[in-house]
Amino acid sequence: MGLAVLSMRVPIVNLYSGDLAVAAAAVPLVAWIAAFHVADALQAIAAFVLRAYQVAKMPLAILALSLWGIGLGGGYGLAFGGFEDTPVALRNAQGFWAAATLSLVVAGVALCAYLVVVVRRVDRAGQLPTR
Repeated sequence: MGLAVLSMRVPIVNLYSGDLAVAAAAVPLVAWIAAFHVADALQAIAAFVLRAYQVAKMPLAILALSLWGIGLGGGYGLAFGGFEDTPVALRNAQGFWAAATLSLVVAGVALCAYLVVVVRRVDRAGQLPTR
């Protein structure tokens, strides 16, 4: 889905607005959606599988730290120049999208790593970990 959106980003933006200024601002943002979709799918599936194992506290902590810390905090810092060395390409809306995508990548990797730990514990002990 991400690749489809990436390859069709100009026609998609044109569906929403015919204004060239809006399209010029929106097309680079839509390009972030490809990575965003993949990372979001990764974290969502890992989180749901962990819930199936009745594990909820650690996924909640991972998601809260990555989405709120990296996504919202990092996005604010990038978009509004809270970091001194923020490249011009990552300011404004681009910064929010970059941080949101990075937060989903971090959450997805962390949740998958934790899922491996949970599955190994279940395989070894034959029981679910403490919640």
